Parts: sequence; structure tokens; C-alpha cells
Amino acid sequence: MTERRPLGTILLESGHISPDDVERVLEYQRTHGGFFGQALVALNLVRREEIDWALASQFDLPYIFPNADAVDRDAARLVPADWALAHMAVPIVRAGKTVTVVVADPLTDDVLDDLRTRTGCSIEMALASAARIRELIHAVYDAEPEHRLEEEPPVAFEELLAHALENGARRFGISMRAGTALGWWRTRTDTHRATLTDGWERALTECIQPSPLGRMADVKAGHIEWEATLKRPGADLPIAAQALVGVGGAELMFRPLRHVADGPLVGHVVLPPALIMELRLLWRGGSARIGVAAEQIDAARAVLPLLPGLGLGDDVRAVHINAAGDNGSEYTLRADPDPAFAEAVSAYEFDAITIDLPPSGYPIRELLHAAPLSFMLLEEPGDVLPAEWGINWLLMILGRPGSYAWDLHALHG
Repeated sequence: MTERRPLGTILLESGHISPDDVERVLEYQRTHGGFFGQALVALNLVRREEIDWALASQFDLPYIFPNADAVDRDAARLVPADWALAHMAVPIVRAGKTVTVVVADPLTDDVLDDLRTRTGCSIEMALASAARIRELIHAVYDAEPEHRLEEEPPVAFEELLAHALENGARRFGISMRAGTALGWWRTRTDTHRATLTDGWERALTECIQPSPLGRMADVKAGHIEWEATLKRPGADLPIAAQALVGVGGAELMFRPLRHVADGPLVGHVVLPPALIMELRLLWRGGSARIGVAAEQIDAARAVLPLLPGLGLGDDVRAVHINAAGDNGSEYTLRADPDPAFAEAVSAYEFDAITIDLPPSGYPIRELLHAAPLSFMLLEEPGDVLPAEWGINWLLMILGRPGSYAWDLHALHG
């Protein structure tokens, strides 16, 4: 068997790094830990693509550029979406008793054993960039049936609005032409539309205040913007409203927003579409326990109760649990140290739970396992997490209010 050459040797021989670079990497690892390749990227000595190429050479694996349209969906679904995300690996083709899996990093022996058990096949690996594999996971596993409203008969405005909100629409609106109205809503990947039935003007005025039609009546032509409120049973949703008024017609467009009473602390919170999709995939998997950490712990504490709604939509059944029983924005329970409290919460079968509690004195593990998607605030993300909690993902909230960046990754070992 050919001896595997070290990653650093491959990069040295190919001229991608110098001996001085190796010393810098080793010093970085002594301080920060991590893998050789990770240190190279952190020090901006090489690009991630160059590491991928070197890994492919090191493990004698092909480096490929997978196309979602060419992936065998039956092969991909040999593993669930949360497994694919956790390991950055997707089965792309099955030939007899062999499955080819595209990976961002070569799989460890224990993961390979798990994959052989899941598929009942031998495994061949091919390397691709983590970014491309993430895109592949989104495309392959986001396969819920599309409900294209243009194929449906005319709908009431209230019905179109419900479709938009239930599916996490990024924006929705109405196109008005010569007495007819076409309603539409836009998801991350598709636009849906349907003709609106009579009475849409009244429904629009009742649902959105101040009345968009009233605002449009104040201008003869041109573009206007304003903040409005979408009135919904049990909760009002702030929205950004726009209108483009012309001769013979007009366009209305609305974009849902999220506000918190302590605006300066949190600002507008909008999750990236890719993160929303991954949270929904993990929710479907039913066993995602996510630790939440941030550069600003107070901001993380304020954002934490919002995460289920931001990720799963307004209709999510979620509960926030803390020691005070007071949150001010989302449904909140005061935690009881008695394990019977966690058992009682679990019986209600919430979609998601958010937890802001001290690390001792409360039934943390039981609460984390009381819903298919749970979030636990971590005040010290660098600390070793108790193994019994079973936290298997880490969500880092980076940056400052109004300009957050999000990093979700699996925890192993």
C-alpha cells in the first residue's frame, strides 16, 4: 500500500507554501489547535480550494464539481439531510453494491462504518468544496412538493397571504391592471401567483394598516415606501411596504420584518435563506440540539427566543424557557429544577424549544430532548459541553446588531 504523504509535503512540493509558512502554521496550531489545513486558511497562506486539491492528492481521490441535476436522488436519500449536513457528505450515485459519496473532507473510519451500515454498500469517496456540497444538500433535500398557485383557481387575498406566510415568503404583493388583481409571493427559489377573487381590496385594507390603497391614492404616479403592520390573529407582524404607481396599473410589494422591543440591542433580525433551509432540514430530522453563542452575549440572549420563528415560520409552536419566566416578546416559561417540569413540557410536543438557563441546577438534557429542534444559550462557547446534554450543533452569531453573520456547524466527538 502506498504511504500517504502529509498535506504539508504536498503543498511544499507543489510550491503553494514555503518552509517558513510551515513554521508559522505549527506555531498557530500550538496556540489555537485545529488541523494543518485549517491553520493554513486561517493565516491566509492558501485558499480553501488549494487545500481541497491537496487533500484529493493526499488521499488519492478524484476532485469533482458535482451538479445537483445529475445526482441520483434515491442514492442521496440513503442518508437523512441532518447527517449530510453534519458530515458535509452526500451520496451521489449507486452502482450495484457501491455508493459514491462526495465529501468536503475524507470521512473518518467510524463515519465510514456508519455509512456502510446505513447504505448496505461499499463506499467510494470523491472530494468537492464545502461550499459546493452545501449547495448540493440544499438542492437535493429541499424536495417538498411545490404548490404553484398559478395552477389553482382564483383565490381570496387572505388565502394567498396564508400561503405566503406558511411557506416563509421573502416578499409578496399584488399586480393591479385594468380592474384585475394578480397576487404573488416569492420564496428563495420560486415565484407563485394567482388571480385574486372579488373583495381583495377590502381584505387588503383590513389585513394591512395603514391601508396600502389609501397610501397609493395620495400619489398620482411614482414610487413610495412606508412601514406597515400586517394584522394577524394573536400577533401583528411588521412589514416594509412599497408601491409603484403608473398609468393603467400599479404594483404593491411587502416584505416581512422582525423587530424586538429593545431595537438597539437586536436590530432587524433576518436569517440567511441557506440557514433557514438548514434549520428546517434539521427540524425534519427530529434530533437537532443546537448550542447558541455570540460575540455579544446580551444580543444572543435577545435573539435566542426568536430563532424558531425566524427559521421555521410564524406558525411554529415554540416555547422559551428561562429562570425568570419573563421575556417580553415570545411565549416564555419559568424553569423548575424538578425533572418533572421537563417531562411536562415534552408532553406538549412543541416544534422547538429555546433555553436560557445556568448549566447546573436544571434538567438541561431533558429539556433539550423535549422537542425535535432545541436551542441552548452558551455563555462560554469555548468550554467543554457536558456530554450528557447531547448538543450536536453550534450556531455562532457573529458581528453586531443590524449586521449579523451566522455560522452553523456540526459538533463531533
